[in-house]
Amino acid sequence: MAKYGLLVNPAAGRKSTAEKKKITSHAAKILGNCTTAGLETKSAKEFRACAAKLAKKVDVLIVAGGDGSFYEAVNSIDSDVALAYLPLGTGNALKYALGLHGSELNIIKQIKNGKEHRHDLISYKNRKAVFASIGLDGEILQKKSYGLCSYALRLFEHFVRGFSRTSAEICIDDEKITMQDTISLIVTKIPYYGFGLKVVPKASLNDGKLHFLAVNDNFSFWCGLTASLFWKNTLGKYCSGKNIHIKTKNPCHAHLNGIPLQEKSTEFRFTIKENAIRMVY
Repeated sequence: MAKYGLLVNPAAGRKSTAEKKKITSHAAKILGNCTTAGLETKSAKEFRACAAKLAKKVDVLIVAGGDGSFYEAVNSIDSDVALAYLPLGTGNALKYALGLHGSELNIIKQIKNGKEHRHDLISYKNRKAVFASIGLDGEILQKKSYGLCSYALRLFEHFVRGFSRTSAEICIDDEKITMQDTISLIVTKIPYYGFGLKVVPKASLNDGKLHFLAVNDNFSFWCGLTASLFWKNTLGKYCSGKNIHIKTKNPCHAHLNGIPLQEKSTEFRFTIKENAIRMVY
């Protein structure tokens, strides 16, 4: 019988600690042999330490939180423990990418009865992620805008006030691209971008490639973002490859899995890590 670890991020999403305790208590009963931890942590540092400790004791580590929680866990463990995801965050892009449906307890049942899958990850400066973005998204997330309404409001404010765009040189394997006045440069392994927005439909977790999308037109951005709620949609210049090197004229903010990088930069190098994690669902 598999031994499960349920790692709960107390800061993720909008559910109260009491609600999370109730969900995880029921989840632990469904799973059987399960250890729950994380709710007592008071900082990202403590959460990462808790993830590393729990991962060494279990066969399957279930990260209960948002996309950022998953990022923190993946970058904290050094064992080959299998991972699973219980969406308790805000955008929950991974929920859509993994095809998780129904209530939290239905997803727990899906994990318990699921199969193991090998998936790729993005590597950036020894950090691992499933999606990243340079430019507007990184700027917005610096202001802790995580809900859909909050994100949309920040997005509108930036366009009204005039977001500081930048030109960029992108090298994808042997192909070179120059983009002017870019709004957002996306590198991803998953089609979704949170809240069910399917902006890079060709992206896949197990195809051995990085997927790149560049957006530099306001009208296309808004139309594409709206359309992605209802249809498969690509809203800019799309390419794919194993290595992506981006140079921007102006320093830009960026994020990995919704976690903003602290410092601006003009150079970003992403590589593919094939079959980097085992996931159960």
